[in-house]
Amino acid sequence: ETFTFNTNGTFRYPAKVTVPNTVTQITATTAGMQQHSEIEEIVYESGSPSSFRYFATSSFYNCTGLKKIALPDSLIGFQGSAFSGCTALEDVVFAEGQTITVSTNEFYNCNALKQLTFENVLEHLASSQTQLGNGLFSQCRVITSATVPSQVTTVGSSVFMGCTALEYAELPSVTAVNRTVFSNCTSLKTIVFGAIASGLGINETGSNNMFYNCTALEDVQIPEGWTTSMYLSNGTATYTNVLTHDSMVAMIAALYDFSGGTAHTLTLGATNLARLSDEEKAAATAKNWTLA
Repeated sequence: ETFTFNTNGTFRYPAKVTVPNTVTQITATTAGMQQHSEIEEIVYESGSPSSFRYFATSSFYNCTGLKKIALPDSLIGFQGSAFSGCTALEDVVFAEGQTITVSTNEFYNCNALKQLTFENVLEHLASSQTQLGNGLFSQCRVITSATVPSQVTTVGSSVFMGCTALEYAELPSVTAVNRTVFSNCTSLKTIVFGAIASGLGINETGSNNMFYNCTALEDVQIPEGWTTSMYLSNGTATYTNVLTHDSMVAMIAALYDFSGGTAHTLTLGATNLARLSDEEKAAATAKNWTLA
């Protein structure tokens, strides 16, 4: 059975919609229940058939009243922008043992998404999910802490952009990052890299930098043997000027020694650099790193 959602602009669903467990798919042409702001809760009956495996692209796009959804227990993935624009969404309920894959912009602008729900989404990611797609949690303005699952090695553009309450982020296994990952995360204080990472966002200048407008950033932790040039601040108001002395000293200690090779650059900005002594700066230049 295909559940054909009513997309007529004059039709109104009840506040709670229960989808029967005989449904095998949502047709992509109707894109689910999108833009029906009157829906507050969606429940899929347990025992959904194994053939019902994915939510079509933009299935619940701009359901601005939706607060809670209980997923079909057969579901294994979202195919893009599933809950984009669901500004009231707080809870996503998974079946026991359920794992899913996600694509891009799935929770874009879900600015009421609870911290616990965010953590549940990450915990239920399939082991095959090695990349977080562009804009996945952009504008989720309630989450305060993010630890990326260990199977994830690539973080796409703007994954956490505009998460204005986010204070702590940890990337245990990430080796590739894209642009604007944490752009406009104005509360972000600590970022922990568990692996040596590279990518367009790390040394990008201007608004494409992964830390653009992260004005509260105090502590950047990198692993021993770090080899990637990094741009953290140019001293202007749109970058951090509050990196701690201890954090910068620890970064310098962890830098790879490029003596006799090609020089690399750690851009900290004049305001941050002023907190380092000449001896501490010399420890970087001795490894053939330029501090800027």
